[in-house]
Amino acid sequence: MSILLGKRSRYLTLSILFTAWFIGYFDRMAINIAIIPISKEFSLLPEQSGLILSSFFIGYSIMQFFGGWFADKFGSRKVLITCVLAWSIFTGLTGIATSFITLFLVRFMFGLGEGSFSPASSVAVAENFPRMGRARAKSILLSSYQLAGIAGSFGIASLMTLYNWRDTFHILAASGIIITLLLWISLPSPQLHGLKNSEERIKALLKLDLIWKVLIVWFGISIVNWGLATWMPSYLTEARHMQLMSMGLVSSIPAAAGFISILLSGWILDKYMNGHEKLLLVYGSLFTALFLYMMFTAHSISMAITFWALCQFSFGTVFVTVFALPLKYMSEKSIGTATGLINFGGQIAGIIAPSLIGVMVELFHGSYNAAFWSLIAAAILSLVTGITLTIGRIKGPLPEEI
Repeated sequence: MSILLGKRSRYLTLSILFTAWFIGYFDRMAINIAIIPISKEFSLLPEQSGLILSSFFIGYSIMQFFGGWFADKFGSRKVLITCVLAWSIFTGLTGIATSFITLFLVRFMFGLGEGSFSPASSVAVAENFPRMGRARAKSILLSSYQLAGIAGSFGIASLMTLYNWRDTFHILAASGIIITLLLWISLPSPQLHGLKNSEERIKALLKLDLIWKVLIVWFGISIVNWGLATWMPSYLTEARHMQLMSMGLVSSIPAAAGFISILLSGWILDKYMNGHEKLLLVYGSLFTALFLYMMFTAHSISMAITFWALCQFSFGTVFVTVFALPLKYMSEKSIGTATGLINFGGQIAGIIAPSLIGVMVELFHGSYNAAFWSLIAAAILSLVTGITLTIGRIKGPLPEEI
């Protein structure tokens, strides 16, 4: 597909997408802090809290298969606008949930609504950026995750302190509606190519060594990511005895480290790492495991936060590389579908990790040590799988043809 826009319009589109990503992550992470007062109000057990944190990912993972295909077939604009509108509605409905069941269902629907956004945004990058600039463009979008972490933990904690957890979700829903209107007005309409022989195309993708190995890498490192994202607020307040506002403030430090790592990794991938992307996967996974161990065995809160920040920096290199590989080596006609398939692994991890940690904390009578060891094992899975990936095998004609 030809590149749609000039440089100025291209980066305007990227800015709008970045804002949408930021709001989406902000909405998604709110539940990680809100679960603290929600658990008290609904008298939830740790495993029930884990299920609520996991419910989003059940719906989100289902849509990975369909969202990428929709974006490949119909273009990114329609899919992106629909996603932001849907997740904004269910963010608002989170604030009126009255029980464990209703909250579980609303968060599940929230996941369905947002599930197509990530693969559709990759299609938008491919529609508007040349191949050699796509890793940097995608890294800018992905950095919104960490930027939301910088502002989000403290901002959400502040909103919940000033108002309450229900009003916080209503405020976030209103922000999402505004972003939906902005996307409607500003996103360009791509020239659609349709998808001929889509069944054969998907079958061909599923035969690629790249897809399965990167999926496993993303699954393992996402166990770490979502385990930390969903349970670190509870860990810091319960095991490290921090106050809610203090926890929200210090949580911005690891997010800032991740933000720097993601932007730096995107630049390195485009400029220096063509054909050698696996190095970032391998070393990123290795240091994620190492710093995770050092974090939970640290004797002071300051050292724990330092190693958490280094862990997030290491994670960022894997994060960008996973999503840059389809953009760099797949045909424009298959980028959305390939991204959705790979991201499915990460969302399965999102289902497993929160519930796994909740169960392990309950089994070990409030101790988080066993839970952190399970996260280290997941990072090692990514490390070993990354070592087996040979980028040269995906440089042949097949990825460009499918």
